Amino acid sequence: MTAAGAELPLIAQVTIETTGAMLLGSEIGAALTALEPLGISLIGLNCATGPGEMSEHLRYLAGTRASRCPACPTRDCRC
Repeated sequence: MTAAGAELPLIAQVTIETTGAMLLGSEIGAALTALEPLGISLIGLNCATGPGEMSEHLRYLAGTRASRCPACPTRDCRC
């Protein structure tokens, strides 16, 4: 995008299952370690749990990143 003269934010969402980990069993810290070198503007959560179950993972992201942490709790979503 920089070559085209445009600067847009890059946003990544990590899915956390009801087990408290990603599908392959990795923790949120592993996702953060893999994504941070890519220059992502926002790293957030999109999970199969409700807001209460997300709080620990959001606190981790907020404590390790200077940017905001978008969250989308999708349990019981009637979309």
